[in-house]
Amino acid sequence: MKQLSGACVLFTLSLATTAMAQVGPTRNAYVATKDPFGETVAKVAYLSQGWTPEQSLDFYFTSQGAQIVPYDWFLALEQADSETPFRDPQNMLKFRYLPQVADKQWNPDGLPVGFVGGQGSGRKWMGLTCAACHTNEVHYNNTAYRVDGAPTQADVAAMLSSMISAMQKTFDDPAKFGRFAAKVLGKNNTQTGQNILRAQLAKEIDRRIGYNLRNFPGYSPTQPAPPPANYARLDAVGAIVNEAYFHAVKSPTSQTENTKPANAPVSYPCIWDAPYQQLEQWIGIAKSGGPLDIDSLSRNVGEVIGVFGDLDIPDDPSILGYASSIKMSNLNKLEDNLKSLWSPQWPREFPPINQDAAAKGWAIYTRENSCVSCHTIVQDRTSPKRVVVSYMKFDNTDPSRRPISSHARATRASSRAPTPT
Repeated sequence: MKQLSGACVLFTLSLATTAMAQVGPTRNAYVATKDPFGETVAKVAYLSQGWTPEQSLDFYFTSQGAQIVPYDWFLALEQADSETPFRDPQNMLKFRYLPQVADKQWNPDGLPVGFVGGQGSGRKWMGLTCAACHTNEVHYNNTAYRVDGAPTQADVAAMLSSMISAMQKTFDDPAKFGRFAAKVLGKNNTQTGQNILRAQLAKEIDRRIGYNLRNFPGYSPTQPAPPPANYARLDAVGAIVNEAYFHAVKSPTSQTENTKPANAPVSYPCIWDAPYQQLEQWIGIAKSGGPLDIDSLSRNVGEVIGVFGDLDIPDDPSILGYASSIKMSNLNKLEDNLKSLWSPQWPREFPPINQDAAAKGWAIYTRENSCVSCHTIVQDRTSPKRVVVSYMKFDNTDPSRRPISSHARATRASSRAPTPT
């Protein structure tokens, strides 16, 4: 029997219920008939999770306001050691992001799931959405079963480090820079235009290095980008806190001022029940709901700040807030979309569940003072009124997470919200 691939169990606990995979619309998924790790497939199938193809694509390609690099730069950027585009599907698969086929409406340039263009500070930028970190595939019998809302397998630190190396090589190599400039500048590819582009490239390299230094312990800009080795794990909370505190400093004297090492990586969570959970994040520091979904919006704003949102905080912010790249209307739309996403069920195409073993597992899970005391059972995964009860207690299982609660206070006092866009 062929081995199942996937880092974690993605499917709802079930004793008997199964569901047929949806082999219809593939949401423009890229079929990896070639793969850098040899995990090839012949087709992609979607499970029944309550979303239409349009809802999946909206989740994949709606900008949240993240700004990693200018969009046209990302399209033109080559890999550091070749002329192959950085965004080439095989390179993206190396980091375990999910490539997509281009389509005019949602993804005209064929970027991977969660890689999206959006208007931002002075131009169009390429950034990530929550789909980049919360979409995955399980491979079985030559089929990739795409699961929306599932924990990614990706290594974001390796991807960003490799991107910096590619940008630095573009800056240093005249031939590579010449090709880059020709694509980015077009008819403005003059010596003056190239000089301006080179200065902008140096500034963006420095900005990206700063992010890595704050949030990826062990990163060194003087060393070659390491190969992917930290799949499916990230200290996202540490990055969110670091970016918020760093941006609050009026005139930082270093790229790591007012930050602490983001050194407590965890697996990415499933998010299909996120709008119905009482507490969010593994350590329960965020909430969902609230009047007009304000708690959900606050949680999502923090997420964008942690993943390349741009803030322009004045010395004396007004009661109306301040400018930012965060697209709050899009965040609200994405949160509403997420409310109709269901957890997947075990496909009939998979090996059948051993009912005797499942019954024994159910008995262990539901007995008093066992799993169910902290991890409650969702009775109806499709109900828009479901509530996922959260229990948090201090067990000292992850002491490295403790410094978050004692993080140094920002040297610039400001608690105003960014101006909506």
